[in-house]
Order: sequence, then C-alpha cells, then structure tokens
Amino acid sequence: FETTPWNSCFPHYISLTAKMSDDKVERLQKASEAKDLKAIVQLMRDTLSDADFQEDCCSVLVALTPSHDLEVFQRMIETEDKLALQKLTDDCKAVVDAGVVNVLLESARTHPDDPDIQELMCRILFHLARTDDDSVNRALSSSVDQVVKAMRSHQQHVGVQLTACGALRNFAIGSDNKGRVARCGGIDAALGALLLHRAHTGVQEQALGALRNLAGSSDNKYKIAEKLGIEATLGAMKEHASVQTIQENGVVTLYSLALNSALRDSLRSCGAVEVIAAAVRNHAKLNKKIKQRGAELLDMLSE
Repeated sequence: FETTPWNSCFPHYISLTAKMSDDKVERLQKASEAKDLKAIVQLMRDTLSDADFQEDCCSVLVALTPSHDLEVFQRMIETEDKLALQKLTDDCKAVVDAGVVNVLLESARTHPDDPDIQELMCRILFHLARTDDDSVNRALSSSVDQVVKAMRSHQQHVGVQLTACGALRNFAIGSDNKGRVARCGGIDAALGALLLHRAHTGVQEQALGALRNLAGSSDNKYKIAEKLGIEATLGAMKEHASVQTIQENGVVTLYSLALNSALRDSLRSCGAVEVIAAAVRNHAKLNKKIKQRGAELLDMLSE
C-alpha cells in the first residue's frame, strides 16, 4: 500500500496520455507539481467520461494522499505521537475538503467495469480511513457501498480485492462503522476474498483484518459465524501458518467471536483449538497480541 511518485509508480497509466489532448495533460502535470488537489478534482469532473484520463488523475491522487505503512501507523498510536497523528488527520481532512472522495465515487460509478479505477479508489480510501476524525469519517461513510460493489464486480482481480479489503478493514475500526460495513455486505465481501484468493498473503491479511474489526460488534459475531467465517478464518491460518500478520488477525478474530459463549462450541468443533495452539507455539515469542489473545482464547475454549 505504499506510494511512490505517480510518474514512476504508474507508467502504464501515463503512457495512455499520449492519446489525450496536450491541454489535459498539461493541466494534470501542473496540478500534480503544485499538489493542487482541487484542480485535480475539477479536472476529473471535466473529463468524467474519459476512463483513461480518470486513471491518470486517480494515480496522481494516490501519490498525494497521506499514507503510512501499518507498522508506522501502529507505532504512532502506541507511542501516542500526537503531533504525527494530528498531521495525518489534518492531511486527510485536506484531501476530503478538496472533494476527492466525492469525485472518486463519481468516477467509480461512471466506470464500474474498469478495475484500475476501482482499485485506485479503494487504495485512496484505505489510507484516508485510518484517521478517526468525525468529518473524514462522515465523508467516507458514503463510500462503503461502492467499495463492496467493486469487490462484487471484480472478484478475480487481486488488486481490487486487496485494496478493497484494506479499506473495509479501516472503515470497521470505529464502532459506529462496524454495523454499516456489515449492512452494505462487507462481511460477505471479505469472506469471498478469503475463499477466492487463498494463496495471496496480502488479500488474506487484509480480509482477515476486516473480519477482525467487524467481529468487535455483537451483532456481527453471529453474522460472521452464520456465513462460515470461523471455517474461513481457520482455513486461512492453516494455509499461511508462517505469516505472523495473518496469524494475529486470525487469532484476534476468533477471540472476538469466542467472547460470545454461544459460539464456542462451533469454534471447538471446527478444530480451532489446534490451529490457535499452533499459532501461539510458533509466533508468541515475537507477537504479544498472539501470545495474550491466544492464551485467553485457549482458556475460554477449555471451559
């Protein structure tokens, strides 16, 4: 999910500009160099029917959207780096205030069959959804449905599934959003990604991350279990036993489900104890979350 300068990260998009007018290209280049988000938004609105140029504009927006890898973001939270967190929030608000989210949704709805536009939209939303600012979350709330639609329309496209699951994961961090994501079909979408892309560690990590956050809601626990989410989670953990992030997301997801005592028999009958014990045995030394939640989960399932 890291970004690099748009002209090196998306060369195949830029090659498309040879087919376009010099005026559009020049306007985009100037806006990119000036980091003028509003100018890019206006340019997208002026060229909404042009899928190729929409991709170019979206790729520029990816590069201009504030982003941190997950470890850096978690470190900011754990160390209570208020200055860094506030800067991230301010930068995200600037993107939203410029109208980026709205124009991304317009573009995605205009070109529902274009996987590149859908992927770029999800990538930007993934980064924006990391802040807990109310105004940013309000702007993003209307985008959940479009992310799920993109996943349904492009089930075999790894890039769409990866970035969309990441967006759902971050949408579902806040307690108010867990229900909305579920109502929009986010649980089904995440489980579908898990099952269709079993071998892709990135998709597995992000899809389990989405389930991990969604399982924090009491209502969602039953929905995940009813949709065979326990089996899918255990399957991902078995398939990727050496991948610590997948193991952590799986253990925490199962822990959240087990907080509902009515689901513990289902966990036991699906073989959760053996899978969780293996995760603790292989990863507890290097991962505090697996060590803590894994031990607590095994205790719950032994009762």
